[in-house]
Amino acid sequence: MSLMQSAKEILLKRRQQAQQNAYFTYQKAMSNAEIKACQQEIDTLLPEISKSEASGKADEQLNKKYSAALNSKKALMQKYDIDEKDFTPKYFCKKCNDSGYINGKVCACLKQIINTIITEQYGINSLTNYTDKKVNSNNDYKKLLEGKYAIMNKYCAHFPDTKYCTHIFWGTTGTGKTYLSCFVAKNIMKKGFSVIFVSAFKLNKIFLEYHLDFNGQYGDYIETLYDCDLLIIDDLGTENCYKNVTNEYFLSLISERLQGSKHTIITTNLGAEHLRQKYDDRFYSRLTDKNKTYIINFCGTDLRQVK
Repeated sequence: MSLMQSAKEILLKRRQQAQQNAYFTYQKAMSNAEIKACQQEIDTLLPEISKSEASGKADEQLNKKYSAALNSKKALMQKYDIDEKDFTPKYFCKKCNDSGYINGKVCACLKQIINTIITEQYGINSLTNYTDKKVNSNNDYKKLLEGKYAIMNKYCAHFPDTKYCTHIFWGTTGTGKTYLSCFVAKNIMKKGFSVIFVSAFKLNKIFLEYHLDFNGQYGDYIETLYDCDLLIIDDLGTENCYKNVTNEYFLSLISERLQGSKHTIITTNLGAEHLRQKYDDRFYSRLTDKNKTYIINFCGTDLRQVK
């Protein structure tokens, strides 16, 4: 099954579940003899009222009966704790009603499902497990990350209209780079933008699988990596270096995203010189262009050791 097919299947299940829940609620209401009797009276009176209105002679008696039936039904629904609003399907996405498309264009919800699939398959569990309670409740976290959070909080508030589209979180292990990336990802997703959070190691695996793919199975993956609103690459430099794959695909990805003003966040433990040695000068030059990239340095205590 292709990436798009998998995403559409998830959407279909959401849509069917919403419709099923609405149907079961309606059936529950109609299984009540009193409510059903009121509904049947309403259904009988409606055509008669329509006929009288069409003839230009409103029937006050019919209108009174109709109003009384509506009020009785409303009272019974309250008595048995049933909300008539629940008769209408509550779709996960209110914009497209879980169809995946708005006026023929792909809805943001479908894009995000695709990105979530990639994140789950090739990403890390940090995004799923992320919570800012630890930061808010720990003074050491606050002290070490407060300034950086302020910078990225401002970035989230203005996204996607920010001065820099590319951010590099540079620093030693355990200083909060991935954690801050999760904070950004969660906030950008809340705004309705598509986000992919993937480790560099597994991103490199996608490149290799695409490079060796003769059935076009991974074309959707590559296209999505190029087009998503925000791509977060975690731990750049930990991946293996495959000849004719790693450097070439990383360079292509970063270059295309820069050219298209797409947002990218990269975390890495490598210093500048090590980064230059692992990749070629073209990649390093594009990645560290001061006109397009904002670098945040992380240093100090390993936050994983903070109690």
